[in-house]
Amino acid sequence: MMLDLSTIIDQAMKSYGESPLTINIDCNTYLLEKIEELENRVKTLAQTIGPRQIPDEYAELEIVEFIRQRKSMGKSTIDMLDFMQALNLPSDQIDRIMEKLKKKGVKEYE
Repeated sequence: MMLDLSTIIDQAMKSYGESPLTINIDCNTYLLEKIEELENRVKTLAQTIGPRQIPDEYAELEIVEFIRQRKSMGKSTIDMLDFMQALNLPSDQIDRIMEKLKKKGVKEYE
């Protein structure tokens, strides 16, 4: 007789006096708490570090390369959040550089 994995787990849990439902709820609660903890740590870290400060020439090179990468992945548009998250540059610097690139004919920006 072949048992499926779910049945085996249920039998094992019952032998320890725990219901599978209790274990799953405990596990889900634990995972949700850990996710929330990690989200809070990331927010704190982001507030502590802030955007990078690099010269416009270097930022422009990074932006152009980022656009190329996204284009090669089939993306036709990129919004401000994409740039900010990927490059960690200040939004005003990204805007300034994108205005310059738009004059050169770059249209991958929303």
